[in-house]
Amino acid sequence: MANTVWSQYPAQKITFSTMINELLNLWNRTAATVRNNIPLTGSPERCAMRVAVQDDRGEVLVLERLSRGQAERRRSIAKVLAALADNGLALSLVYLPDADGDYVAEHRGESYMLAPLLPGGPPPRPESAEHAWRGKALAEFLIGMEQAAASLPTALVDALGPPLDLPVYAASLAETVRLREPSVHARLMPSLDRLAPFLESWAFLPLGLCHGDYHPLNVLWSENAVTGVIDWEFMGPKPTLYDAANCAGCVGSEGPAALTGGLVAALIQTLQKNGRDMALLPEIVASLRTAWLSEWLRRSDREMIDLELDYLDALTCNLDRLRCAWRIG
Repeated sequence: MANTVWSQYPAQKITFSTMINELLNLWNRTAATVRNNIPLTGSPERCAMRVAVQDDRGEVLVLERLSRGQAERRRSIAKVLAALADNGLALSLVYLPDADGDYVAEHRGESYMLAPLLPGGPPPRPESAEHAWRGKALAEFLIGMEQAAASLPTALVDALGPPLDLPVYAASLAETVRLREPSVHARLMPSLDRLAPFLESWAFLPLGLCHGDYHPLNVLWSENAVTGVIDWEFMGPKPTLYDAANCAGCVGSEGPAALTGGLVAALIQTLQKNGRDMALLPEIVASLRTAWLSEWLRRSDREMIDLELDYLDALTCNLDRLRCAWRIG
């Protein structure tokens, strides 16, 4: 499949291996072989196409062809990731600059990025929801990221775009489903009404640089440690609890036991011990599920739409119970 898609250049009849070598030459590297036998973790929708390639030095790399319109933002993300690494953040994905020092290389009318393949794989499911050590490791990465981001130049972060305005996003979603999915709107509105007082305070929440889609499946794991963090395409300034809330919400979507299991509990406890104020975590967890609902609507996944609406209803009906279960003030 990769060979077919990557060689679709109608005006230029060239072989797949020639194209790969031309591309790696932009980074002063030579391709040895395409590693189609290596499964690539993370969402395949984050770019037009990606493939694992081993160069003649033996290093395995991930080559991405970007979708139209992605290049400028992906370049900004790569610059921030490089700065975070320079500030001591370990384990994060870092893109390689090409021979001209640019993180996005242009070739034959397409845009490309290159990064070393990070080791590790996805966590075992569903049992990983009970692994407290994973929750602690997830929290420690967020703490390290906050420390590494503290001294980043403002202009570097500003280039990622404005902070997320979740109340506007939720209102737009509600209006869209009112017009197109009345039955979804009827089920969604009670949850949004319960969240309304919190959403009115969204603009006053403290902001920080966030991964934007932080959850265990966007983290690479060995048997006992985090080995890498990937899929940074939603990175940007967001409320400081955003990543922790998204992580807890994604784990919890597997069931009530997972929502209060060892992973989420350790995530929260580790952040609290580091001085994070977690009081509004339940509200942020619930609010962020509107973005997941929007994703299922985009895919017309009726089963996931129903499950997400039930989950959102359960979360918003039990905000104070979650505070007690998570031992936050």
